[in-house]
Amino acid sequence: IIKGSNVRVMLSKSIGRRFGFTSCRGATNSFGSNRSSRLLSRSSKGREDDTDDWRKFRAKLVLSEEEQSMNDLPGPQMSEPNLARFLSEDSEFAESEPLWAHAVPGPEQGGLLIATSMVDAGTSHSLPEHLWQTVIFLLECSPNGSVGLVLNRPTILSLQKTMLRDEMGESRLRASFAENRLYCGGEHKQEIISILHRYDTCGGQLICPGVYLGGHAGAVSAVESMGHDPFTFKFFSGCEMWMKGELEREIEDGLWHCAAASSSLILKNCLNLPVPLYVETLKLMGGKYAAEAARVYEE
Repeated sequence: IIKGSNVRVMLSKSIGRRFGFTSCRGATNSFGSNRSSRLLSRSSKGREDDTDDWRKFRAKLVLSEEEQSMNDLPGPQMSEPNLARFLSEDSEFAESEPLWAHAVPGPEQGGLLIATSMVDAGTSHSLPEHLWQTVIFLLECSPNGSVGLVLNRPTILSLQKTMLRDEMGESRLRASFAENRLYCGGEHKQEIISILHRYDTCGGQLICPGVYLGGHAGAVSAVESMGHDPFTFKFFSGCEMWMKGELEREIEDGLWHCAAASSSLILKNCLNLPVPLYVETLKLMGGKYAAEAARVYEE
């Protein structure tokens, strides 16, 4: 156990050099420079645009193949109650970034891990109970290890009830996002608070097209000066981490489904959803995944 913990700490330091984090206890951890990247900007050109086009093109190909396949399994399904709420809360974003998700052969940065029904099966090939029906967004996925945030574990805490402080040594983050709910991003490094959002002006790290990590000072400015809705930012305490080869073994054992998804699904507010994000994601993936969602939701 001690050896495993040491390896995880080393992995955390390796990953940490790529991102900026803020501590709940007032200490700020900044690693490297904060990059400002574009969010589907017409004026910006480069690798991000190509990647985004490729992800959306792949999603369309997958949908076309599923529509052409002749079987008794359901196709991709939209969770209508969730969609109605999404449109009422943020109609502009909902219309510009339609919800989609599909299976992919393996884990990828910016992709999702969806826990399978083998969680807590009581064998050596099962996930712990706290990962039951989790949807995890992968911040880093490499041969040396992986790091992700659990998207669908909101806590009862709002930011005004935390000891959160920003890079400026003041409580402006807590004031600007006082009513934002804190999500439990995982069981590791829970003293670290990270932010996910869709804004390229905040100085965060681009994880996948339309999703940025960090940029705490920029987030405050976005709300205070630019009038952005504070609830379009998601705050996470902690993360999930895997050592070298660990995630790959768990996937081989059938513990995770791997998926790609739209930024609108990744950044979705999970508080009191009519249909749980876990079920919604599986339904969007269609086929055997939608069938699994139907079984889970009936239970």
